[in-house]
Amino acid sequence: MMKFLCPECKKLTDTFEEEWRESVYYTVNTDVDYKQKNNWGDGDGEHKLTFCSNCNFQTREWKAEDFLVEVNERKKTIEPYGDYWAIFNKDEFEEVVKEIGYEPLIE
Repeated sequence: MMKFLCPECKKLTDTFEEEWRESVYYTVNTDVDYKQKNNWGDGDGEHKLTFCSNCNFQTREWKAEDFLVEVNERKKTIEPYGDYWAIFNKDEFEEVVKEIGYEPLIE
């Protein structure tokens, strides 16, 4: 199942928040929005801010989809999916995943 993995609070969550142009906010939900072919935001606006639903972590550089991971509860594994974890922060990903009790799957 898809989840967001916050680099700040190191928690898996089903939602992240995004702010787009003119303070339009979206709650990005992995269960609904991911199945709708990554249809996040309004597509026409300018992305301004992404923030974790659990803590005060905020970023202007990354969108919610960049924090996506694939979680296999049965095997206790987590595989990076979004660019933040899969491309740019593989070392941190491995540490965080082990810290929360899962085995990282990295190519």
